[in-house]
Amino acid sequence: MKSTAFLFRALLALSLLTGCSSYRPTPAAFHEVLDQPYRLGAGDRVRVTVFEQDGLTNTYSVDQSGYLSFPLVGAVPARGHTAQQLEK
Repeated sequence: MKSTAFLFRALLALSLLTGCSSYRPTPAAFHEVLDQPYRLGAGDRVRVTVFEQDGLTNTYSVDQSGYLSFPLVGAVPARGHTAQQLEK
């Protein structure tokens, strides 16, 4: 009987202590990475839509050199650029 009461008290104390653990917010560096826009790299795939030119609308891959090769335009540097920068 005494061992059951001791075990109950020990479990109660442990459950109370685990509930008192402190909260640590995520580091600021984690949020800085999330605030940065995604930058293209080798192997990324980009969907390009050309208005009224269905034959030119396609999905293109960034090659190992960091370029996208488009018909009629040629190689366009893409590595390190955001999608918004690439639109221009």
